[in-house]
Amino acid sequence: MMGEKEVGKLPKLNGNNHHDRRFNMELLLRKKRLWKYVDGSTMRPESAPTNASDLERFDEQSEISHATIVLAIEPLRQEHMRECETARDAWERLQAAIEPKSRPRMMQLSRCLIDNKCSQRERIGDYVTRTKRIATQLEEAGLEFRDDHLTTIRIANLPSSYDSVASAIMTWDDRKFTFGAIKQ
Repeated sequence: MMGEKEVGKLPKLNGNNHHDRRFNMELLLRKKRLWKYVDGSTMRPESAPTNASDLERFDEQSEISHATIVLAIEPLRQEHMRECETARDAWERLQAAIEPKSRPRMMQLSRCLIDNKCSQRERIGDYVTRTKRIATQLEEAGLEFRDDHLTTIRIANLPSSYDSVASAIMTWDDRKFTFGAIKQ
């Protein structure tokens, strides 16, 4: 059983950290073999006299999953969860409330990506990670970028001290001109 200590090791969801928090919660639930009660891959068995123990086990594991998700949210944000009866309901309601798949969210994230400049003093690895993170959030919101578009944005947002490197990269053939190849 997942104790509150284990959930307490992760920072509580507060609206600013949902992307990371959601990923960490999914991993924690997978580790405890509870994710199947959230993603719907395991459904509640039909009630029958012969499977009472299966029903009891499902209900218990589903309740643990549900409680784990809700307890990992700051109390102010738990209001969204009060009417949820299952872990799956709680997860979906949380997604809709915090990271909706909507045009305004896509617009906000697109602006973040376009404005995501690499500063002169910044480590290139940090810039690459931040760019990838924003791109992942955009994909999760429903907007997908082709790899070469993302690569072009990444190069365009490098500081001027990288102009010679950027010029060389821009001459690469299409097979090599990828998001992954640039971070090397």
